[in-house]
Amino acid sequence: MRSLKVFLAAFLACAGMTAGAQAIDRAEDRVAGYAASPLPLCDSAAVLGEVTSWFASREANYWRTGLQIGGFDHVRERGLRPWGATYVPRRFCSARAHLNDGRLRHVNYFVRESIGPFGNTWEVIWCVTGLDRHRTYAPNCEQATPW
Repeated sequence: MRSLKVFLAAFLACAGMTAGAQAIDRAEDRVAGYAASPLPLCDSAAVLGEVTSWFASREANYWRTGLQIGGFDHVRERGLRPWGATYVPRRFCSARAHLNDGRLRHVNYFVRESIGPFGNTWEVIWCVTGLDRHRTYAPNCEQATPW
């Protein structure tokens, strides 16, 4: 019973502290390593090259389908830091990919700031609709979007 009283007292103390707390600073101001450098744009050749390269590698080495992305169109930004400045900087994007099997597929991807072992950089997380075989971003790659 005594431990329950101690727990409740600690909980109420913490709850009281958050009620009058100040707003949280931007992620790059409170997490060492985030530079707040501008993330590449959705139609950047480097970003689209990452998606193309990783997709081809996965399809050739893991699924052995030989599918490759030949190009993109309808590239658009869907959100920049949509959850606010306190989260890791992210740029959400979507595009239509032209695959070498003649099909067009929707791609959701986001560029996020990453702290690598060699300094600040960025990385691309992507999902091709209909080819998310493990349903990592299910349903239909919607988990790779901000909403």
